[in-house]
Amino acid sequence: PCGRSMAATLKESDLDVSDGAPYWAKLTAQAIPSKAQLHPALLTALGKSSGRLLDLGCGDGRLTAELAKSFPAYEILGIDVNEAAIAFAKDRAALLDTTIAERLRFEPGDATAQVKAEPSSFQVVLLQLVLSVIGGPEQRRRLLGRIRALLADGGQLLLSASGASEDINSEYAELYKRDEPTTGERYTYFSRSSDGAILYPTHHFVEEELRGLLCEQGFDVQICLR
Repeated sequence: PCGRSMAATLKESDLDVSDGAPYWAKLTAQAIPSKAQLHPALLTALGKSSGRLLDLGCGDGRLTAELAKSFPAYEILGIDVNEAAIAFAKDRAALLDTTIAERLRFEPGDATAQVKAEPSSFQVVLLQLVLSVIGGPEQRRRLLGRIRALLADGGQLLLSASGASEDINSEYAELYKRDEPTTGERYTYFSRSSDGAILYPTHHFVEEELRGLLCEQGFDVQICLR
């Protein structure tokens, strides 16, 4: 369970796992989980391309800013549904060297709604764990459909997602079992704060499910690492 805080706790009557955006919009910028680095395979893929990169669900932009420093061949746009996080990201970007900051932009937005970008305008879309917390199956399909429309011909989706973990962590097995009657979906549970308050719904994928979802939306899965 996650020991994060949020601006307002959720009541049982508020629970809706079909759309994750309202949960994330309520989090403080500091409470949004953020990875400090990318998987080596994703870094390798980034090094082989250039152009425009979209970081969907960028949070407070710490990783996005690091990518702008490390990969000068990209113009990068970071989008997140949490406006406080985007404000934090913009402040961070303003402190960067001008040659880096001019290639980096942040905007608030819901990844499953209309993204303010031209179709087929990105060579790379980065999606770090967002697919696991975006909401129910329809929201996952909608998100991948949006991404497919934004990618240029030959573009790449660099994706990481949470995997089903009941076989390696008994705590997750208990979480799945406890929350399935409410979420209505196997491997979907509620991440909670240290005091038990619900933060957001999370879905853990099995590989076949994730591959099938990507293929359904027109993606050619080239690499799948655990």
